[in-house]
Amino acid sequence: MDNYTDEQAVLYSEAGNVATITMNRPQSLNSMSLELVDGVIAAIRRGENNPDVRVMILTGAGRAFSAGGDLPSLDTLNSLAERKAFISQVGGMVKAISAATKPIIAMVNGVAAGAGFNLAIACDLVYAAEGVKFIQSFVNVGLSPDCGGFFYLARCIGQARAKELMLTAKPLSAE
Repeated sequence: MDNYTDEQAVLYSEAGNVATITMNRPQSLNSMSLELVDGVIAAIRRGENNPDVRVMILTGAGRAFSAGGDLPSLDTLNSLAERKAFISQVGGMVKAISAATKPIIAMVNGVAAGAGFNLAIACDLVYAAEGVKFIQSFVNVGLSPDCGGFFYLARCIGQARAKELMLTAKPLSAE
């Protein structure tokens, strides 16, 4: 039976002991808007609070896992306080993943770029479809990595390789 979070930017469903959280903004490659971030946090809490759920899967609708931050949406944030609040909320999404008492599996079905890459590696396990590309694209848009990137990437692949990916935006294939 499918159930939905308050925001349609994120879909939530349960089957047996598995909760599936689907980022549902395929037209923007599941880029992170405030609605998507809040929806993912709410869905994780929902899975955490259901004693029948034993594992959660995080995935993206359409052809991407997540293209990272929704840059046009970020441009509408007028004040520094609004921008800081959004970045803090994105950080809260990663904190919700790392604080979860149940495993969260990233099922990466398409590109995972920028914060989308970092969101995936914050999960307990990452499974990627053949041909998927991971890219630390922050340098291409003049931003500093967020969504736990500095913390998680170095722990996954070592500090030198993490710096290379962050400073060059060189894509990494799932293979």
